[in-house]
Amino acid sequence: MKVYEFLKCYLQDMGFEENEIEESKTVGDLALDSTEKVDLALAIKDNFGKNVNLDDDSLTLNELVRVIEED
Repeated sequence: MKVYEFLKCYLQDMGFEENEIEESKTVGDLALDSTEKVDLALAIKDNFGKNVNLDDDSLTLNELVRVIEED
């Protein structure tokens, strides 16, 4: 599964509507609480083997995809 599609599906499972999820949205736009950020970070690690820090609310979903896809 591609990274963006994974994030989109995961966020929909968290209760977001498909039209609320865009690559230009930031972590801050999504208004995730700390538990949701940790859950998402753990899901990313489990699925892609990457440790990500979601504390930066200005990080866009597109930037997050690039971080996850980096070697």
